[in-house]
Amino acid sequence: MAKAQALQANGHFTEALALFRSIYTRYSESFDEKKTSGLALCRHLQLMGGTDDMRTALDIYTWLHTHMRNDIEIELALGKHIQLMGSTDNLIAALDTFTQQRTEAAEGRTRPPRNSTEVGLARCRHLQLMGGTENLKMALRVYEELRTDTNGGRIHAPSPDTRVELGIATTLIGMGAWREFDELHLDTRPSLGFKAYLCICRRNLQELAETEGVGPERLALLKKALHWATLAVEKSGEKSAPCLYQLGHCFRLLSTWPKSELQSSGIEEKKENEFREQSALFFAKANKLIPYQHERQTGALRR
Repeated sequence: MAKAQALQANGHFTEALALFRSIYTRYSESFDEKKTSGLALCRHLQLMGGTDDMRTALDIYTWLHTHMRNDIEIELALGKHIQLMGSTDNLIAALDTFTQQRTEAAEGRTRPPRNSTEVGLARCRHLQLMGGTENLKMALRVYEELRTDTNGGRIHAPSPDTRVELGIATTLIGMGAWREFDELHLDTRPSLGFKAYLCICRRNLQELAETEGVGPERLALLKKALHWATLAVEKSGEKSAPCLYQLGHCFRLLSTWPKSELQSSGIEEKKENEFREQSALFFAKANKLIPYQHERQTGALRR
């Protein structure tokens, strides 16, 4: 397994695939061994990303799920894989999987409370991916239930699980609920780290995108986005591609903004094309991080 993972990390996907497949088919006898090697093989097939690869992974996930029905790790992996395969039918099928898991977890069928949170989070993220007003409202309701479940039953009190709090924030961004988002006061909650700053940046950029014209209100939103993106990059130590992308996007917007508007607000380039060059620099830094994040998160930048 270690050799296969080393080949995978170095980009030798074909050679790694042969090893992962051999371990799964020839050297896995117990159910635990089948699970470990099967999940590893499926993740590798997801990284390869071809249509046949994704179908093969689905077959393996389905076999594992059929033979180990009470294993939450396998069920979550199956739901996320169906999600990755895309298309309306697959997204609906994945939602059905996550909904069933959430229902069974809430009813206490063989799953401890910790797994109920994992299932709820997976369902919320999927609803956010599907988009639409009703799906986002449903995601927000589930996030709020998770908040109460994880904070000792205190209504409206923050959850100690940062994934829940950030999930609420990103859902409110998708809904365009700016007042409710601002009431979260993410900037006063150090436990959320740089992801809080990234959320605030995205919130301002999203409102900017939904506001027409190029007046002072829009420029104020861009300045806020730039401020929080800068803090996010600094706080993350330039190790988060999404933070770098957002900062690059802010500079790109500045490079296209009317110079008279910028100057009247005290913003001025120190040299010609400075904002465009800064944008390209941060995009380039983000691109260098993508392969590593792709490997860890099966093709999606979710951080």
